[in-house]
Amino acid sequence: MLLEHSLSIIVPAYNEAGNIELALDDLLDIVKGNEEKVEIIVVNDGSKDDTGTIAEEYAKTHPSVRVHHNNPNRGLGYSYSKGVELAEKEYIMMVPGDREICKESIRTAISLTGQADIIIPFIQNREQRSLTRQGISKLFTLTVNLIAGLNITYYNGPVIHNAKLLKAQEIKTAGFAYQAELLVKMILDGASFIQVSMLIQPREHGAANALKLTNWVRVGRTLLSLCYYVYFIRGKRGL
Repeated sequence: MLLEHSLSIIVPAYNEAGNIELALDDLLDIVKGNEEKVEIIVVNDGSKDDTGTIAEEYAKTHPSVRVHHNNPNRGLGYSYSKGVELAEKEYIMMVPGDREICKESIRTAISLTGQADIIIPFIQNREQRSLTRQGISKLFTLTVNLIAGLNITYYNGPVIHNAKLLKAQEIKTAGFAYQAELLVKMILDGASFIQVSMLIQPREHGAANALKLTNWVRVGRTLLSLCYYVYFIRGKRGL
């Protein structure tokens, strides 16, 4: 697969010592032959295990990989924002360091880069996650769509953005809902998008952090912020 557009891939990682090296191997294999057009930015979010050390050692032998360390843990949204700040390519993608997203699905999403301002992957095999997480995810998606008047299938995937449009946005949430905030604002402002299905797989190492109480408190704040943005900020502009 030869890329027409250059791509920055942000890899947020928190306590992913058992997954990060293989995750980076997957990405480098996907973009093989496009090394000059691709950069991979690992954002180690204050990990308490050896994630940061492993990533640094990996970067020493792979010139397209570089590492940033948050200290202390700052949250997924903050890590993404830092990656966006550091990114230098035409398009920006986020791929978690936990290897949950199947390799071929990442490849498919990347192959669509440039066909729209935003490529939005959605989970096809939701049964891979617990019923609790499925339910919360569906409720979150429904709520965001109702607030914004949109019909997006999934808001928390490895989205690919036009870097120029993305960097013009201010990301206000440090939590898991950062992508919903971005997608609502950018799509309502007229950004074009394509939705594409993806497959996920069970984690080989470690535990997911998505259901932590602190994350959902941040999600609640983001939903209130989106309500304010849609009904008051945009409303006052007459948009």
